[in-house]
Amino acid sequence: MRGYGLENIGREEIAGKEQIFNKYELVKETAMDRLKGIYPYGTFMHMLEEDMKSEDKKMALVYADIRNFRYINERFGYEIGDRLLRMFYRLIRKCLKGFQYLSRVYSDNIVAVCYMDNEAADEENLILLQEGINDIALKLQTKFMNKKVSICAGVCVIDADVADAQTAVYNANLARKEAKKTKSITMVVYEKNIKANYNYKMKLASDLPLAIKNKEIKVYYQPKVQSTTGRVAGGEALVRWQKQDGSFVYPDEFIPYFEESGLIVDIDYYVYNEVFKSIKARLEAGLMAVPVSMNISRVHLESSEIILYIKGLFQKYGIPPEYIEFELTESVYMENYDNAIKLIRELKRMGVKISMDDFGSGYSSLNMLNNIPIDVLKIDKVFLGNNSKMLGSSQKIIIQSVVEMASKLHMRTVCEGVESSEQNAFLTSIGCDMIQGYYYERPVPENSFYEYVVKHEKIS
Repeated sequence: MRGYGLENIGREEIAGKEQIFNKYELVKETAMDRLKGIYPYGTFMHMLEEDMKSEDKKMALVYADIRNFRYINERFGYEIGDRLLRMFYRLIRKCLKGFQYLSRVYSDNIVAVCYMDNEAADEENLILLQEGINDIALKLQTKFMNKKVSICAGVCVIDADVADAQTAVYNANLARKEAKKTKSITMVVYEKNIKANYNYKMKLASDLPLAIKNKEIKVYYQPKVQSTTGRVAGGEALVRWQKQDGSFVYPDEFIPYFEESGLIVDIDYYVYNEVFKSIKARLEAGLMAVPVSMNISRVHLESSEIILYIKGLFQKYGIPPEYIEFELTESVYMENYDNAIKLIRELKRMGVKISMDDFGSGYSSLNMLNNIPIDVLKIDKVFLGNNSKMLGSSQKIIIQSVVEMASKLHMRTVCEGVESSEQNAFLTSIGCDMIQGYYYERPVPENSFYEYVVKHEKIS
């Protein structure tokens, strides 16, 4: 059976469904929800449960949202956000093959039921759904003239393994979260390994408090080397998780999930404290110390707590602010510009340096550089390309232009991801201030880092 919306259902069936709607209307309807084909979540779940009892219906549940919807709301206003949502709903009804009914879970998160062709293979049906999702994204981008507007969807094919409506929504949502990890992916189909991966992340989350208590979370340092002298101008603090049995949980296994869940705050605060404590100990012992940069996750922009925490660290350890630098990625500036500016100004009042990390990896805005009071521009390794032995002429032109621009804006430059003498020589020749990458040193424990610092100080 293939359906294209409620308008294709007979009058008697509509009347029957309306009785169900009245009985199970558990969520108060809003103006947005009154659009045709959108039902309160409680009603939606009951309808899905009823549909799942039918053995002759082949169905898929789509859980979708709009990428960067919060940014659009804050940047252009809630009226534009509402217009975008209404168009999103209309396009789902129009573009998704076999669409039946949908509901809003919250904000821009929607769930929709689509009937699939019983005679076609699942792969064929899913290709049609993928085409529909892509069509929705393209129409939204065209209407709003903004390439940031895109769709992120998870799909759960409802089969014998899907016990009930709650399971279907849960599975589709897990698939949606997988899709959000990659900007170019608009739709992911739920598979059992997604759930296994999610369970693994949940275990890491539950293990984190004890890992911090047992010092399994460790701070590694990667040198930033002055291009002209070879001296170590500073270091970047990076987190590593080494379990008590000696095995490592690699950063890409836990950091993205912890950023999404908010747990990254606990790790960041632990790293900040360890760095402050380390610098204090070295200064008190009369040992050499260098400025250390630490990352600020996007989660911190939601509140002012980080400012109070950092002020508390300066009061506790009493180290000079010139030893501290904080890095915010380019994407954080773009996604939450106003809060990022506010945070930077508060930090600079304390006397610390601010750098923009991963410049060039996302939606770079030259005008933004003019408005943000940053001290250091970190050129993303994406500019170096995939060939560590050679830089193309266009790559050289772009990198040199960025370095010259930063210099004229009174910013220092760091190029990260440098792996070869050829790259290092070129960056030195064009005046890039600092080099960071495996060409000089990998991230290493604190003792090894300062051995490297002292060694290169003597060489210089």
